[in-house]
Amino acid sequence: MAYHIFAAIRVGSLEQELSIYEIGGKRQFKRIDRIINRIPVGRETFELGRISYDAMERLFEVLNGFAEIMKTYKVNAYKAYATSAFREAENSKIVTDRIKVRTGINIDVVSNSEQRFINYKALAVNPDIGFDEIIRESTAIIDSGYGGMQISLFDKDKLVSTENLPLASSKIAEMVGELPVSRDIIIKDIREITDAELESYRRLYLKNNVITNLIGMGESISYILRSEDRPGMAVFTSEEVMERCDEVISMRVERLEERLYVNRSLAEALFVTAVIYRRLIEFFGAKKIILPGTGFCDGVAAQYGEKTKLLKFSHDFEEDIVAASRNMAKRYKCDTAHSKLVEAYALAIFDGMKKIGGFSKRDRLILRIAAILHSCGKFINIKNSAGCGYNIILSTEIIGLSHEERLLTANVVKYNTAEFDYGLTESGADLIRAAKLTAVLRLANALDRGHKSKPESMKITANDKERKLLISVSSKEDMVLERTELEKKAVFFEEIFGLRPVLKHKKVL
Repeated sequence: MAYHIFAAIRVGSLEQELSIYEIGGKRQFKRIDRIINRIPVGRETFELGRISYDAMERLFEVLNGFAEIMKTYKVNAYKAYATSAFREAENSKIVTDRIKVRTGINIDVVSNSEQRFINYKALAVNPDIGFDEIIRESTAIIDSGYGGMQISLFDKDKLVSTENLPLASSKIAEMVGELPVSRDIIIKDIREITDAELESYRRLYLKNNVITNLIGMGESISYILRSEDRPGMAVFTSEEVMERCDEVISMRVERLEERLYVNRSLAEALFVTAVIYRRLIEFFGAKKIILPGTGFCDGVAAQYGEKTKLLKFSHDFEEDIVAASRNMAKRYKCDTAHSKLVEAYALAIFDGMKKIGGFSKRDRLILRIAAILHSCGKFINIKNSAGCGYNIILSTEIIGLSHEERLLTANVVKYNTAEFDYGLTESGADLIRAAKLTAVLRLANALDRGHKSKPESMKITANDKERKLLISVSSKEDMVLERTELEKKAVFFEEIFGLRPVLKHKKVL
């Protein structure tokens, strides 16, 4: 079996990493080199809102070095991502353009939800972790970094919830560092900030659930827990983690710099992380803490292997995205039975039109999510549910979706009931994809207009010659309401696809 040499680049808030992998062949997945450089880009971004000229120049030097290393390894492909520091920098597009010109490396700024999703793939590709087995029990993944913290709960193989908490160690370090108070009071203040966020999190997501396993990801906790006697994946007891955190908390910043071989910015952030992590251990009550020994670049490489079919995962990550959407729909009191039917009808129409619809595989996923969430806006305002649903989706991170995909989902939900806006491209939205998916969702919603689950079976036939989409259903009840609603939606559908939807109803006894 052939293998590829792949390079993954991470331009993080604090570190810049290049990792080289051998993917496929007998070895399947192996990291063969890793280079890390430290430029604290995040500190400038979080303080000033932009990346400075000096930081850019240093990045150019580092990335040019990465480009030379990739040439040496003769990589088949590479993927480069920038994370939170670039997400929050107002000049990020200018910086990525300059990087492309000066180094030849094309960098994508990854959204928070995409970043966390890639990290999960890093867990799945590591055979030592046994990801599928671990998440059968209640498991919390705490992904902490210089720029933020994500907590994701898994149980019975499913993603229960994922939420980004405003516990960025760099921002908290900056805030408490300006307080003219003693060290003990600073520690107390960090704990109070942490407790306030965790209590909100408990009410919304955790409730009375007991967490069995805790997986710690991100640079910060790795610096605190990693030692030479525990390379790769390591398992700690809660007592060991709290002891390490207490050790970091007790040290002055200057001592931390020497002990952990880090600069002052990172030392200050690690002090904050230690205080927060100690509280997290107490909060979740997990007895076992796993440090996986994998990171973002491993996930990038795993994603490449999956896309090129050089790797196969037993875990279905797409279902995690769907599960997160279902939990979101539950939070906003959507009609579960109706949403499931609309989802099933929408996918039946989509699959029946695959050859002539011009869809992508990703479009099918976006349609599923839009169907699941199509009525979430009613939680806020029944009359203006379209606009409210749009705002809910744009304001809520959906794990694994980019901002552009979330915008697409929000527009499909909005125009399911609102009049379609042909000027969508002005807001950066994908007009064609939005129109196609909206047209399908409208038909699917019309087929359960009365929320009575009337169709017992359905067959979709796209007749390109006659320019018709035949929707054949069997039902014990009449379909007058659904037929009337379908005819209303048929006009827009025909405009988008050139097919006239026709309902054929067979009444069964």
